[in-house]
Amino acid sequence: MRLRSLVAVAILVTVFDQLSKYYVRSHFQLGETRPALDTVLSWTYLHNRGGAFSILNGARWFFLVAGGIVSGLLLRALPRMAQGHPVPALAYALILGGAIGNLIDRGCYGYVIDFIDFHWWPVFNLADSAITVGITLLSLSILLGKDQPPK
Repeated sequence: MRLRSLVAVAILVTVFDQLSKYYVRSHFQLGETRPALDTVLSWTYLHNRGGAFSILNGARWFFLVAGGIVSGLLLRALPRMAQGHPVPALAYALILGGAIGNLIDRGCYGYVIDFIDFHWWPVFNLADSAITVGITLLSLSILLGKDQPPK
């Protein structure tokens, strides 16, 4: 994949994540739930002051520093990844966009805005989805031996 395309993916993930969170922040009360797909999906506006599954709740500075380091490393690796197999390159771009989206929330508000609620899973957001898809793609590329950037 071309570097420009990967940067575009990361930017689009970040922009859509932030727009969706802005909409929820503007149109929902904290804790409010609205059904979306019968009993399968709801929109529930929550603040997550921790990491995935609310682990390390309240460790804002840890997540700011860790998110900044991860984002910096991914950004630095992206040009090399662009020259390799497209699957891990796309994975890096998705993870980068998601990490930046959640980093913006932590920096601006001190928490991450979550709103996608499947009832049987913790509430999450678009950035979390992009990170999860990116990690899944990266795992698959490692299993298939397509994870090595060019020398």
